[in-house]
Amino acid sequence: MLERLALGTKFSDRFAVEWTSEANPASRWRRLGPVLAAAVALSLWACVYGFTVDDALISARYAHHLATGAGYVFNRGGEPTDGVTPLGYAHLLALFAGESTLAAFAAAKLLGLLAMAAAFGLITSLVWRLPGSNLRFAPLALWLLSPQTAAWASSGMETGLVTLLVALGLWLKFGARTRVADSEPFSPALVLGMAAAWRPELMPCVLLLAMPRALDSRADEQAQADLPRADDAARQLLHASGRALLTMLPFVSVSLFRAYFFATLTPLSVIAKRPDVSRGFAYAGASLVLIGAVQLLSLWTVQRGSRLARWLSLAVFAHAVAVTLAGGDWMALSRLFVPALPAMVVAAALVAAEAPRLGVLIRSALALAATLFAWNAVGWNVGRVGADRMALIEAAAPVLSSSQTIAAVDVGWLGAAAPHATIVDLAGVTDPEVARLPGAHTTKKIPDGFLVARRVDTLVFNLEPGTAVSGDWETSPFVHGVERYVALEPGVAQEFEPVFHYERRPSYVVLRRKRPLPR
Repeated sequence: MLERLALGTKFSDRFAVEWTSEANPASRWRRLGPVLAAAVALSLWACVYGFTVDDALISARYAHHLATGAGYVFNRGGEPTDGVTPLGYAHLLALFAGESTLAAFAAAKLLGLLAMAAAFGLITSLVWRLPGSNLRFAPLALWLLSPQTAAWASSGMETGLVTLLVALGLWLKFGARTRVADSEPFSPALVLGMAAAWRPELMPCVLLLAMPRALDSRADEQAQADLPRADDAARQLLHASGRALLTMLPFVSVSLFRAYFFATLTPLSVIAKRPDVSRGFAYAGASLVLIGAVQLLSLWTVQRGSRLARWLSLAVFAHAVAVTLAGGDWMALSRLFVPALPAMVVAAALVAAEAPRLGVLIRSALALAATLFAWNAVGWNVGRVGADRMALIEAAAPVLSSSQTIAAVDVGWLGAAAPHATIVDLAGVTDPEVARLPGAHTTKKIPDGFLVARRVDTLVFNLEPGTAVSGDWETSPFVHGVERYVALEPGVAQEFEPVFHYERRPSYVVLRRKRPLPR
């Protein structure tokens, strides 16, 4: 197995010759093509620049507190909590967060968009050099049209930066230079490992991406020609082990850092959002369809195609297994699969470059149909999410200005609307005590007396779209199970009263305690 990965195929060798041969210097278009492709991607994806999710503002609040000297905390004056899965992301945003949480959020959106466009340019440069049919560009075109990529590029989450790390790792491994594999100035394995350090479910995928040396085989053949077979196998095992260790190094380092400072190897979100494998299976299956993974399903590849294409395809499907075991994701548009798209596009391009044209056209048409279905499902209105969220923040800020301690599920926007307040996260993403309570992510069993113990004076609950607050407000149609649970807790209905109803989408009700708690 190790020998096969090391030697690759004739097709992979042709790719290496095309890429490194001085007899075929890069043309002006080959140099400018990836740059132009990145510019086109930047322009198209900017059409939905307004997309975001509430969690993006959580990272931004941590960043603002770091920038203003409050420390790595969600609540000013509180204990440090591990509320951002990509540890270090808030520290990066802190460079731009001195003014406010919203300043950090704006920087995160721009950084993500630029990073995603750069990732597209890097993968374009790889696909451009592939020999074979021009149909190899079809996976790139489908990536360019992907609503998943367009939305998550500028969401304010870490997705764009993680995707760039995966793309950069592939580019360093297969396209950066003419070299013998043992003399890498920048290790692709280490770069790929950095992606998994920020998104732990990527580890199986990047481990597999770091393994093959198919494109290095011509450089290694002469050095290996005189080696006995046993020595060759031992050498391959040594190289594979080294790559695996380098890939795991950033992930293990972050885990040990978490263990030292937060007494757990895993992000707090893993504890708060306990995995549901059945839900993860449905999420992964739907995501594979919507991202166009059908492009990888070619009998030609299995029978006599590029071994590298098979290996990269295996990495994508290993990622699907990891996402399944992680329980999937509650956010729309296949967020957890976007960082794996660079590997999928390269694998699909390798298939399309030499597979029978009819099969490639059929699979590309099916992938395009899935893309159009995804666009139809979310609609172009996906770009209005951010504007709606900003309108909510602006409307709620005056109402929340007198609140001292607010309890809610959607705490991201509240962090921007009430920067002075202590916010109790009823989903547990930023609150270790709540995270460990029984119940799923948004159905935590909040114990009686919890609101008093935390001195909560304001509740902010999410209402079903198009509904109103009932006369008996505790029976209103709340979105999250934990909101319904807290509303029906003995005494809560008598102690709190509605003071504000935001009727636009998303709809929220603000409930204020009638009498201050005794000191």
